[in-house]
Amino acid sequence: MPRQDTAVVHFVRSLDARIAGGARAVLERAGMFARSGWSSHLVVTGVVNERDVAMARQAGLLDPALHVHAYLHEAPSWQDLQEAGRRAPLAPAAVLGRGVSLIRHVETDESRRVVETSVDGVVRRQEVTSRNGRRTRRVSLYDEHGRRTENWLYIDGAPVVTSEIDPGTGRWLRSDYIAEGRYRWATVGYEPPLGTAPATLHTTGERTDVGTVLARWLDREFAAWAQVVAFADGENVWQRALRRMRHPGVRGVSVLHNSHLGEPYDATAGTKPHWDGLFDDLTNVRTMVCLTSRQRQDLIERYGDLPLEIVHHAVPAPRERPAVPRGRHLVFIGRLAEQKRIEHLLEAFAAARRTVPDARLEIYGSGPLEDEVRRWISERGLEGAVDMRGHTADPLGAFAAARAAVMTSRYEGLPLTLTEGMAVGTPFIAYDLNYGPAEVIRDGTDGFLVPAGDVEAFADRIVAVLRDDGLAKRLSTAARDVVRRFSAGRYRQSWTRVLDDVADGAGTGRALVKEEA
Repeated sequence: MPRQDTAVVHFVRSLDARIAGGARAVLERAGMFARSGWSSHLVVTGVVNERDVAMARQAGLLDPALHVHAYLHEAPSWQDLQEAGRRAPLAPAAVLGRGVSLIRHVETDESRRVVETSVDGVVRRQEVTSRNGRRTRRVSLYDEHGRRTENWLYIDGAPVVTSEIDPGTGRWLRSDYIAEGRYRWATVGYEPPLGTAPATLHTTGERTDVGTVLARWLDREFAAWAQVVAFADGENVWQRALRRMRHPGVRGVSVLHNSHLGEPYDATAGTKPHWDGLFDDLTNVRTMVCLTSRQRQDLIERYGDLPLEIVHHAVPAPRERPAVPRGRHLVFIGRLAEQKRIEHLLEAFAAARRTVPDARLEIYGSGPLEDEVRRWISERGLEGAVDMRGHTADPLGAFAAARAAVMTSRYEGLPLTLTEGMAVGTPFIAYDLNYGPAEVIRDGTDGFLVPAGDVEAFADRIVAVLRDDGLAKRLSTAARDVVRRFSAGRYRQSWTRVLDDVADGAGTGRALVKEEA
């Protein structure tokens, strides 16, 4: 089918300044197709306004030819808009000053203004606006104990989503989608995952699920196109929406960014419960893409004739090779979460320091286990040897200054940090886990693979790299070869082949359809 008759659709949650990882890969792919002459479209399923889009284009994240669609702003139907026209504007409740004191605290930076209202020293409301205070971006409400209960998100000063939060657990319970800042046209839940959470459409009273709500809007939004090639990345509502679309020309590509395995994340493990739907129902799916050959083989053995392709991340050559003396220290860059198994890293590092007492470890990142990681450092007597650096805007510089990078995750897909670090000559010491490290690291040549969970062996490799300058130099030189092995050209060829095959009808998706009552 001619390119001018085909819309190529991609999804991201946001376009904020910190977009990274898989979302960054999606934007690169979408821009690559746009530059190749395809009509490439980006659907943002979170809150986005024109300023966000302009800033993303200015930063080089969005190709000028890429079309952006704001789902939450554009999704209300004609009937929803008609109903909104009959309603008064919605707004969060005001804070009632029943306490002894009511104080407003204002902070302003280069991009926003934050106003906090406190009663008797407890924050009850936080409002984030544009720097001049004219456009509201977010309002959060808190109970008398300072626990968040509601969150309101705005586009251009009008609310588009309001969410209810359990103050005891912090769990997000449900959200209302708002049309024209006036009418709650849909209520959606957060559980169960993969887009099957309940949704109620208030104009019609219909009860459905969040994936179907998104799918129906996609059908309307792209109705004029003869063919829609939709790329659904990750394990989320986009996968469900792809399978629930009813556009006659839809052809889907499911992209798996992470391991499909549950605990203990090895060959004995079952598939994650919320991933089963990805493989049991291939409605509209022509091709599935995974990031490593080992995951592809595991999926074939488990599910048979899935239409699987492999596309590795691209590793562009650094614009400038950082000329930084490599210190006798290690670096970790990643989210401080259960997946990363930081406790194993700290155990191995503590053991290595018994042989290399001047060894240091720099940890970059944040996440839910940040306080826990600090406690683990203290328990192991590693204060002064482990430096918690928080977020870094220069990950390549952090990698380039280190003797080696370390990874003790429970599971991965194909982490970008792995290839980015090696691109500047930083060898990795990593658990041989499912999946990723074994696809990139050549054990003993440009890094080390350690049996997953073997803390003692990991510590031994740390000692070897820190003590042997010649070994460290050889590994560093070989690590830079990752730029050739995972080149941008190879990446473009792989994705071009996938798109050409799917758009031309050569995709071989199985006709597996789950009929629902």
